[in-house]
Amino acid sequence: RAPGSMDAHFTVTDVKMSNGNGDESQRNYQLGVNTDLSGDKINLLGLSFGRSTFSDRKYQQINVFASHLLSKRTQVYVGLDFMKADGEGARAALFGYQPSSDDKQTLLRVGLQNQF
Repeated sequence: RAPGSMDAHFTVTDVKMSNGNGDESQRNYQLGVNTDLSGDKINLLGLSFGRSTFSDRKYQQINVFASHLLSKRTQVYVGLDFMKADGEGARAALFGYQPSSDDKQTLLRVGLQNQF
């Protein structure tokens, strides 16, 4: 692959939830691109945008990540995520983390991953 090769991705989900109070749907849309900076998948850069709706609440999210392979099994990475929630009482809540106390949430991740 040539340096700068891009892989685009688009995901749509629609989940219907029901209980004794009625039905509601959560719709998610995500669009992004991953760029191979080195042409050999050693240095990757990614950017994605997401939008979710649930009842009268809306959530917008932007994600940026970079990774560098140290070997076939080990990589270092950094990621920055931001979410903004809209709607009465809406709080931002990035997946896998505690909800924010208000309508915005920012997350910075830095890590080392080793696959066995």
